[in-house]
Amino acid sequence: MKKSKLLIILLSSAFAARIIFALMFVDLESENYWEFGELAKNVLDGKDYSLFYPTEEGVGFRSVDTDSPRPSAYMPPGYPGVLIPFMLIENIVLRNMMIMIFQALLSVIAMYLLYRYTLLRFNEKTALIAAAIYAFLPEFIYASTSYGSVIIYHIAVSAMTMLMIRLENSDKTRDFIYAGLLLGGTMYFRPEFILFFAMFSVMLLRSGKMKKLILSFIIAFLCVLPWQIRNYYVFDEFVPMTTSGGQNFYRGHNPYRPGMWCDDEMVNNIKKLQADNKYELRLSKMYYGYAFRTIIEAPADEISRSAEKLFHLFLVNPYDDRTENLAYLLPWGLLIVFSILAVYKSRKNTDNRQLYLFLAYHAILAVVFFAIPRYQAMMKIILIPYAACGFMILVDYYFARKNTIE
Repeated sequence: MKKSKLLIILLSSAFAARIIFALMFVDLESENYWEFGELAKNVLDGKDYSLFYPTEEGVGFRSVDTDSPRPSAYMPPGYPGVLIPFMLIENIVLRNMMIMIFQALLSVIAMYLLYRYTLLRFNEKTALIAAAIYAFLPEFIYASTSYGSVIIYHIAVSAMTMLMIRLENSDKTRDFIYAGLLLGGTMYFRPEFILFFAMFSVMLLRSGKMKKLILSFIIAFLCVLPWQIRNYYVFDEFVPMTTSGGQNFYRGHNPYRPGMWCDDEMVNNIKKLQADNKYELRLSKMYYGYAFRTIIEAPADEISRSAEKLFHLFLVNPYDDRTENLAYLLPWGLLIVFSILAVYKSRKNTDNRQLYLFLAYHAILAVVFFAIPRYQAMMKIILIPYAACGFMILVDYYFARKNTIE
């Protein structure tokens, strides 16, 4: 079979697997789109880009007729903006099915870009295996049927890593312009992605490309400038991308465990917050205050907490019941083994810098904030080419040994 036909079969199979999974396991009658959906609903209901409002329990975000949501920058408008057109479909089952189809198509795009990136790094057989892994890895099938930006992040990472190869070996200004546009667009979904590009830029400091790298950052800044202007207009102070930093920081630095949302003391203080247009800013500052108090009171615990969060990122998070599923554990274990084998075999290859950079970037995010299975799923995209390479190494070893014996 021609390899091009095999790729088409894999792409089609990936799409079909996601649609079948959605039909069998996704509650298509529910319209629980988390905060993303509530933001989209409020926009369509004429409440502007708003989310939280005070309640007797502390804070609410579900859109109801009687609430008065406050202006929000809790999440950048990327994924809520994606949901808005679908929210115009009144039939919930039809709406959810259209979202599932759209995200399955995004998965196919991510898979193709991953194939192209693997082809640049290794060879066509390895690239096809990488595509097959992405197509059928249960966690990625699940991610494509969840409401969030994981698959969009996979597209961004695959596209950016291909661009990074060109930026390292090219001086074409247009490549740096593309990088800036891609970075700016991705920040509307995952603002922290700028750290990854900044780390890559530091790696290229000696290449004499600083001016063009600065151009990339300027273009990215211009892309997100409308959102920043909006935030300054609404909150009357500078809010770069989101107001969720305080909450995420507290979830990584609290007296209990990584991922914890709040305690009774915090709930009582949330009820006392002034519910004006700066409600989210006050909420974030309160979370930051509690987090820094935890760090100051027990600074030595930060070492063990950091180690625990890295364990959650690179191995398993015991606080999430989904990680106990064999459909999650077994593929992840194999992915780790195959990836380590490929990295070891290519340890002298400087092309592995992208991998190390990406893993370091996610490790920094985990230590500063926290790690949950969704963040691990976002990180795994860069390991798949190496897992495919490790698998090929074992296959080649097996047949070489078999031929020797015969």
